[in-house]
Amino acid sequence: MTTYRVGQTVRYAAPETDERDLRFVIVENNGDRILIESLDFPHWRVKPRETVAATDIVSAEPPR
Repeated sequence: MTTYRVGQTVRYAAPETDERDLRFVIVENNGDRILIESLDFPHWRVKPRETVAATDIVSAEPPR
């Protein structure tokens, strides 16, 4: 299982066609559940957030 950290940029592991370019930042990591916030609406005052299973996301950051 991949370990995610708060502040890490992620994307959906198996996106639908219109979700391929969406990126999120991890706000809270609860082990098997992760709270993510959209990075795709920078001009919105309240950013969309959702809770996803850790298996439903992958890192969008280049390897270190």
